[in-house]
Parts: sequence; C-alpha cells; structure tokens
Amino acid sequence: MAFTLRTETRVVCGDPYVLHYEAMLAFAAVGVRDADLWYSLRLAEPFASMAQEVWGLSSGCLDAQTLSRQRAQVGPTHELLESAAEKLGNPGIGLEAGRAHRLGDAGAIDYAMRSAATVGASLNVAVRFIRLVNDALTICLRLEDGHVAVELDSRIIMPAIAEDFILSALFHAHLRPALPRVESIQCLFRRPEPIDTAPYQDNFAPAEVRFDAHHSGFRFPAAWLQYPLETSEPKLHEILIDQAEQSLAALPSANSVTDRVRHEIGSRLSRGGVTIADAAQALQMSQRTLARRLEAEGTTFGTILDETRWTRAVRYLDDGIIGVEEVAFLLGFSQPTSFYRAFKRWTGKTPQQYRRRRGERRSD
Repeated sequence: MAFTLRTETRVVCGDPYVLHYEAMLAFAAVGVRDADLWYSLRLAEPFASMAQEVWGLSSGCLDAQTLSRQRAQVGPTHELLESAAEKLGNPGIGLEAGRAHRLGDAGAIDYAMRSAATVGASLNVAVRFIRLVNDALTICLRLEDGHVAVELDSRIIMPAIAEDFILSALFHAHLRPALPRVESIQCLFRRPEPIDTAPYQDNFAPAEVRFDAHHSGFRFPAAWLQYPLETSEPKLHEILIDQAEQSLAALPSANSVTDRVRHEIGSRLSRGGVTIADAAQALQMSQRTLARRLEAEGTTFGTILDETRWTRAVRYLDDGIIGVEEVAFLLGFSQPTSFYRAFKRWTGKTPQQYRRRRGERRSD
C-alpha cells in the first residue's frame, strides 16, 4: 500500500490565538531551545486574521516572513488560548479559526499534502512532516473493519479550543475538498460531549460528529485512501517533499527533559509509582535542578505525572479488559479511591461512569 499504518510523528495542529500579534511574538522571543515543545507561529495567522477582521483588533507588527521563522512554546500558547476563549465568551473560537485556515498557513506542508497523488499519500505527508508545525502531538493511520482511523494523540493535555482548531483545519483544508462523500466522514472527539453541540454540527456538516470517541480524529472508508487528488502535481510534490526533509533535519532535537521524565514515569508507574526524587536520580541531577529545568520548559513533575496517568487510564478503561481497581494500581495509586478522585478531576466522571458511557456509545 502507498500509505503507512501506525506510523507516529507530530500531527497537524497548532493554534496560537492572539488578541494582538505582539502576544505571540513575546512567546517566540524566548528563542528555540532543544528542551521545549513548539508550535510554528505560522498557525497564528487564522487567529490573527479573525482578530483583525471579526473583532476589529490590531494585526500588530508580524508579517508573513516573521511568522514563517518563529515558533511558540506549546504550554504558554495553550494558556493564552484558554484565556482568550474565556474573556471573549466564545468557546467556538477554535472551530472558527480552523475554518479560516487558508492553504499555506501551515507552510510547505499544506502544499505538499495538496499536491500528493492520493488521499493516503496526502495524509502520509502529515504523518511524516507535521513536526514542522507542531511538536506536541502524534498522528497515525489505523485500519479497522474496512475503515481507516486517523488518530490524533496529544503528548500533553490539550485544551478544547486547540483540539477544535486541529480538527476543523484538517477537515476544511484537506479532507472535505479531497474525499468523495463528506457525509460518510466521522469527526471524532475523545472528550465528553459539550452541552451545546450545534457549533460542531454546523462546522463539520454534513459529516457525522461524535464525542466520547476512542480517539480524536477522523474515520472514513479505507478505500478512499487510494482516491486520486484533483490537485495532484507530481513534480511540485517532489520538490516540496525535498524541502520538507531539509527543514525537518534542521529542527532541534525534541528529546527534552520533559520527554525523559515522561519516559521514567511510564516505566515505573506499574511498579508502585514514581517520585520526583526517583526521576532526578535517573536523570543524574538534583531535584532542584530537575524542577528548574521543567519550569523552563513550562511544566512541572506533577503535571507530567498527571498527564501520563490520564492518558493510560483512558486507554485501560477503553480496552475494557481489566477492572478499575487494577487500573488504579497499574497507574501507581496506592488506593483505588485516590484514582477515583484523580480521574474525576481529569474528566468530570468517575472511572465507572466513563466506562459505562463508552460502552453505551459502542452499542449505539
């Protein structure tokens, strides 16, 4: 086959929302460091255009050339997004910005996807090169029951506005123009269903929208992976792929202290948990130095521990093979009640409620 299954790289994403371009420039001014996760500042463009055209706000001083060079830290960007949505009282900002995403906003990767020969080849471009615009997510293609699942997996807990932007931009810029029957696409959100789903139904119409899904992403007939793109340009595609390979090779390593701590946590959880002292010893640095390095990357040991437990908890509960109490111990909780409290803090549901609702969804 022309496409790759279960290949993991960084996924199309990124959404630095700004009231003024200067806010994003403040993030970018930190400079690119090996130890951080980044968004390409190119992805500020849809949000900035909305700020200028919809809300009449200043576009500031960043031009397209500056946007193409700069990268913004993921953690502070997510904080800015959530703050903006709250202050504006518009939880649909991410969906709107995704619709406003124009071809080229993500750089060469947009054109490389559009110039590919088939839908599968186009998605493979995203799988291979998305780190050019986002360090925080992974994407894979998985075949199941005659369908392909395009699965997005976040390395950190992602706010709803960021996830909304990712799915909306992918849908409007690449899937909707390419796939033969939009109504047969499923747009999937892993998080619980919001009170008002109308903005989502309107944004992705006529595709089906589902919440409480096994993963965030899309699902459509696998045969469509071989569907030819009308925008295919073989010679241009070859040039763009060469350029993308060079750009990818030039990026700094993403093997951050955060990644190393996440690895240590993951390898120790089922053995009774892990402390910052354990991680510091494994990384051969003092606890104070480790805490300082993590702070410089915009995170803490407790946040990474929570994110790792949350990701694994949902996976275990989705599989439905092991009991809730066993899940608690696999995640390093000394008592099941501690796991119940943590899971409700993460999702708003108890583990039993989450598993029950997932079962109901699958039986529909």
